[in-house]
Amino acid sequence: MQASDGSRYLRLEDLDTSNGPQLQVWLTDAPVQPGKDSWFVFDDGRHVDLGPLKGNKGSQNYAVPAEADLTQYRSVTIWCARFHVSFGAAELNPP
Repeated sequence: MQASDGSRYLRLEDLDTSNGPQLQVWLTDAPVQPGKDSWFVFDDGRHVDLGPLKGNKGSQNYAVPAEADLTQYRSVTIWCARFHVSFGAAELNPP
């Protein structure tokens, strides 16, 4: 989403995921795959770290850096830096 001042942000609506250590929100170039197939793929290519997960339940916003080319990213993942695994992912809508 883009604010009236031109800043961009990612909005997670009604998030409900497990809690875990070192959870980060990433934009990635990896496609979302069903089941366990996508647990480990999101750090294989390009990603932009939007910062620590603010909470494992509810809606929240994350600032997207101005230099991030959103046409290069296909998904968002909740990435566990400690265990190198995804706690959940969703396809991004094209900008």
